[in-house]
Amino acid sequence: FRSYLGVAAMYEYERDKAAVLGQPSIEHKDGRGNLYYSFSLKPEQGIELISTLFIQPLLFDISDYRVLEQMSFRVKPGKHFSARFDALWRHYRYTVLNSAAPNPFLRHTTWHVPQRLDRDRLALACDPFIGEHDFSSFCRRPKQEPGEAPASLRRNVMIARWTDLGDDLLRLDIRANAFCHNMVRSITGTMVDVGLGRRSPGELLGILRAKDRSLAGQVAPPEGLCLWEVAYPA
Repeated sequence: FRSYLGVAAMYEYERDKAAVLGQPSIEHKDGRGNLYYSFSLKPEQGIELISTLFIQPLLFDISDYRVLEQMSFRVKPGKHFSARFDALWRHYRYTVLNSAAPNPFLRHTTWHVPQRLDRDRLALACDPFIGEHDFSSFCRRPKQEPGEAPASLRRNVMIARWTDLGDDLLRLDIRANAFCHNMVRSITGTMVDVGLGRRSPGELLGILRAKDRSLAGQVAPPEGLCLWEVAYPA
C-alpha cells in the first residue's frame, strides 16, 4: 500500500500526483505540524487521481490503515457537478459462493448458495433484462409525497452476464444507466431461483411486463453486492 507518510514519501506522492494532474498542489500544515496537500480538480481529474493514487494500490495490499488518518486532499469539482445525477452508467457486481460448505473468509463478500446452480439457466436468465424496461417488479417503489407524480422506474440495462470464476465462485455483472432501490439484489435473487430450477428463464419477461413486485423472487442478501464502476462525461 502506498502510504505517502513522512517527508521522503511526500516526494513520491508529489511525483505520482503530478503525473496525473500536471500541476503542483498547495502545501498545508495542521496544528500538530503534520503536512497535507490540497488541489483543485475537474471531475474527471478527481476520478483519475483517486484511481491512480489510491484505488489501484489498494487492489494489491493494505498494510497501513494510518494513511486514512494522515493523508488528506480536497477535491473541488465543477460547481454544478453531481456524482449521482451526472453519471452516464453504473456497473455492479454480485458474487455467489456456490459450494456445499460455506467459506468463513468469504462470508462478508459473497452469498453462499449450497444447492448446485445450473450455469446454462443462469446465462439464459440474463437475456430478458437487456434493454430498456420498467423494473417495477424488481424495485422497492420510492415514497411518494401527496400530489407528487410517481417516480419512473424505467431503466436501460446495457450488460447482464454471469461469469464462472472457478473455485465455486459465480459473478453477475450488470450495468445500467441507473438503478432503483433493491434492483440488483432482486434481479440476482430471481436469477438464482432460475438457476435452482424453481423458475424457468421464460418466466422472467412476463414478470418484467407485469410490473408487480410480488411476482419476483427472493431479494439476495447485501453481502455479495459491490458497486464496481461509474462512468461520467469526459
